Amino acid sequence: GMDCYAIAFALTAVVALAFTLLQKMNYAKNKNASEILKITVPEDLNFKDAFTDLFNEYLDKYTISSIRTTNMGTLYQITYDVIPKEGIDEKAFIDALRVKNGNLNIILGKHEETAELMPL
Repeated sequence: GMDCYAIAFALTAVVALAFTLLQKMNYAKNKNASEILKITVPEDLNFKDAFTDLFNEYLDKYTISSIRTTNMGTLYQITYDVIPKEGIDEKAFIDALRVKNGNLNIILGKHEETAELMPL
């Protein structure tokens, strides 16, 4: 309204650039966010050390977040918080896990709060 088109254009460009940078920083932060890995194992498998070699090969970091029994106590479901290494072959990772857990259920996915799609 004050005929300051140059200032209006400059401020619009600065705000657009700020929003773009904030969006890129948020995407980069969520890119390394942890994922959830749920592995079902038979009760006779020592799950504490059973997957260590695979985790060292495919993951940057992992921690057990919960352990629960299923199927009337004959199976354990171990939930891990994991950060996969950059560029891993997820299918090869899951296939290697299936060999060790007797081809029982395996779930690898995002946590609920980071599961929404990030715009580019």
